[in-house]
Amino acid sequence: MSIIELPTSVEDTREPIGRLLRDLASDPGGLSEREAARRLERFGPNELQSRRGATWPRALARQFTHPLAVLLLLAAVLAYVAGTVQLAWAILIVIGLNAGFAFVQERQAGKAVEALGRYLPPMPGCAAPE
Repeated sequence: MSIIELPTSVEDTREPIGRLLRDLASDPGGLSEREAARRLERFGPNELQSRRGATWPRALARQFTHPLAVLLLLAAVLAYVAGTVQLAWAILIVIGLNAGFAFVQERQAGKAVEALGRYLPPMPGCAAPE
């Protein structure tokens, strides 16, 4: 039986926070008014974007224009040209299944983000979610 050795030194847990603040050009007190205004102008408000309306056709089409789907479509065309029609159909079915699963997963993730956005508390100085 072997004994697991624990490290003798404990890593400073504040170090990643310091690195994060440095990378974000901030400090523990937050951004200055001037820097906050500059970032608001440059990047826009820090809000979750709501995608209302009929965007599902575009989202579904995007699954078929994904690079892997296009590569598989090329493979299906090559299989058809080579005379293996069954393989071409199998590849097309895989493309359709993959697009369907990815589409459903993307829709569920979008709904989860919207649900989480409704639970976010309003922050002082920020616009309330609609």
